[in-house]
Amino acid sequence: MSDSIQVFVYGSLMRGLKYSRLMHDATFQGMASTEEPYALYDLGPYPAASPGGDCPLHGELYEIDVTTLARLDQLEGHPELYRRSVRSLSDGSSAWLYEIVLSTETQQQLTRAPQVTGGDWRGWLALRGST
Repeated sequence: MSDSIQVFVYGSLMRGLKYSRLMHDATFQGMASTEEPYALYDLGPYPAASPGGDCPLHGELYEIDVTTLARLDQLEGHPELYRRSVRSLSDGSSAWLYEIVLSTETQQQLTRAPQVTGGDWRGWLALRGST
């Protein structure tokens, strides 16, 4: 894939979940985790991650092209709602990932949202009884 980009997804973009169809041109690279800890919140149909929590995020790593990146930016509301940042993964590599922008509105929303224990959205959905 020319001009490939590494992206780490931890929520509704993962295989089999709500927005995974947007990854149809992506190449799955495997399961991955962030090096740094995050706080992960349940916003209903999708999660929000913010640096500085208790555990790494667990998700999937993909190789994507600029067209797919543009689709993801649109879905995530980059850079107003979620901001795309390069972050280190536990294997020493790095990838883009989307972090919630902490505006007054989103901070209020996060204080009311359940925190996802263990940084694993798919596991949380199984406990919640939904996909």
